[in-house]
Amino acid sequence: QSSRGVEFSASVRLPMGLTLDGNAAFLDARYDDFADEVNGEYVSRNGKTPPSVPERSINLWATWNAPGDWQFKGGVRSVGPRYWDNTNTTRIPTYTVVDAGVRKRLAPRTTVDLSLRNLTDRLYATDFYYNGYAPQWMLGAPRSAEVSVTYGF
Repeated sequence: QSSRGVEFSASVRLPMGLTLDGNAAFLDARYDDFADEVNGEYVSRNGKTPPSVPERSINLWATWNAPGDWQFKGGVRSVGPRYWDNTNTTRIPTYTVVDAGVRKRLAPRTTVDLSLRNLTDRLYATDFYYNGYAPQWMLGAPRSAEVSVTYGF
């Protein structure tokens, strides 16, 4: 198999503690010389896209280092459509998820973080597998929150 594509990445520090980060990848992956065995005969899949390879992915993130040792962050991540089979007959749909978080430095070596994922509580598939009878789609995490404390030593 082979792939051609382009990836862009940028980070910009703006005044007043604001940072913008982004990346995007656009990909064209193909089988060059591949055949599936179907009912005892080989069927060429040349030119087809391998399963679970997104055609594009885009991430945008903003971070604000605010006064008082606070940090606020938010971002959007999007993964383009992917096929779930070698025949390219069924696609796993595009998904876009919004995340956010806040961090507070409590002491020189101690921080507490609140991470919020999938704020819109979107139902989406991240991957798939085939159990021999039917495809099983792996769902992405629902809206969730996580609190963590970090102590450096």
